[in-house]
Amino acid sequence: MRQTRTAGLPRVISKLNREIRQIEGRTGAGMLEAGKFIEGESNELAPMEFGVLVNSSFTKEVIGGRQPIVAVGYTAEYAPFVHEMPATNNFTKPGSGPKFLERAAGNTRQILAIIARRAKF
Repeated sequence: MRQTRTAGLPRVISKLNREIRQIEGRTGAGMLEAGKFIEGESNELAPMEFGVLVNSSFTKEVIGGRQPIVAVGYTAEYAPFVHEMPATNNFTKPGSGPKFLERAAGNTRQILAIIARRAKF
């Protein structure tokens, strides 16, 4: 699987990680639930013609380290190109378009609420 950085996404992830670090007692379960939320939101925002892109989405726990880490992404080869496509493209699904994963990850209030709800105090 080839990984491609997307413009703007590192900034969103950095901000989200900074906020998550402030939640004491965060759990892998909360992080996984938040990842599933991001995946679901990004699938709603992802352009769809045949469903290959949406069906290639994933959320998984990354094993290793002391901190819980969750990866959310798409395995379709063309996912980075669609994500970075100009907004002027005529997308067939209403409300969909570029930056679908970035826009979903930018919903920090709901993401942090999910993690905090599952945190052990």
